[in-house]
Amino acid sequence: MEKMSPPDLGILKPGNIIRILNDNREIPTIRHFYGETPIIHASAGVKRIVTLAYLIVWAWDEHKIEARLHNSTPENRMVIIIDEIIGFIGSVF
Repeated sequence: MEKMSPPDLGILKPGNIIRILNDNREIPTIRHFYGETPIIHASAGVKRIVTLAYLIVWAWDEHKIEARLHNSTPENRMVIIIDEIIGFIGSVF
């Protein structure tokens, strides 16, 4: 998330898991320059950054699992292709 963090918020980092009043779910938070924000209250742009970061980590984890299942060495790099990047960037920044 560090590389994708918008300059006005500083570096985005995972925060603590919290519970919000009248909500029985455990909600992850995101830490940034302005403090710690429950992810459900984050801006649309921050939510997109977190979603993309999650998908990258998930894909990498799946690759390592598949490599192990096939008794092969996992790659040490990955290529990410995003369709409609202009719309994505425009909504993030």
